[in-house]
Amino acid sequence: KQKMGTGVDIYMVGVQEMVLDTIKKTGFDQSIYLLDEYDAAKVENI
Repeated sequence: KQKMGTGVDIYMVGVQEMVLDTIKKTGFDQSIYLLDEYDAAKVENI
């Protein structure tokens, strides 16, 4: 069993609508970054 440190950022890119709905209902969207498409400039500046 492994755990991620508190300084780890989780990105989800191009999530399907049904998956996004579930992520929001569970509140997991408060712990991750959601992006429509991958953009290195955005990822490095968040």
